[in-house]
Amino acid sequence: MKKEDNLKEQFKQALISTVKVISEEYKTDINLKKNLSSNNYNFFELDNLNNKQDYIKLRAETDSEALKRKFSNNLVFNKNLPKNNSCKSL
Repeated sequence: MKKEDNLKEQFKQALISTVKVISEEYKTDINLKKNLSSNNYNFFELDNLNNKQDYIKLRAETDSEALKRKFSNNLVFNKNLPKNNSCKSL
């Protein structure tokens, strides 16, 4: 069990490093200009990894999160939200 936990921890660290590189948040760590609360990397769950497909799916979700962090801008998103609630739900 300890070996499995060690492998999962190494995988977790690899995923966090991947997110930092893709999203370019490693630059934030160096410069400390960005709000550190945005550097939350607990968006994935390692307990449900049972087979190769689970690892591949988690890696894809992690890459997707990193791209969202890099290319999303909440100010622009909120500025362009529809004002009508029925339109927002679409």
